[in-house]
Amino acid sequence: MDTGESTINAKEFRSARFCALQYSPQEIAGPSALDRIIVLFIRYDSGALRVLSRQDWPDIVQRNDHQYIRELLADFKERAILAPDGLFRHVSSLSVGPLMTYMVGSQSDLESRAGVREACERMAVLF
Repeated sequence: MDTGESTINAKEFRSARFCALQYSPQEIAGPSALDRIIVLFIRYDSGALRVLSRQDWPDIVQRNDHQYIRELLADFKERAILAPDGLFRHVSSLSVGPLMTYMVGSQSDLESRAGVREACERMAVLF
């Protein structure tokens, strides 16, 4: 789904926290870790949670993981409505499975890591 919306509004992101998730295939061959960042959570001070994803994630994710990733994204959407704080805490510490936490931080962390920032700029709002 391409919403055409801006990915990250720098003004509203100033005091927000983010969590970048990377796809971690069973077989390591393929794109670099930065190129495997496919989901971004932004938690605003207001309590709002925005989730972005790479629209080309099916090209990065191994075919046998497509359905699982779709199910995770659907679960994230439901949990973002019901318990955004709990969801953000959960995704901030994923260490097993095909989606793992790559980095958690603030805007200043994102500004200091050009590769992560560029990966995030390729994303579109999912919900």
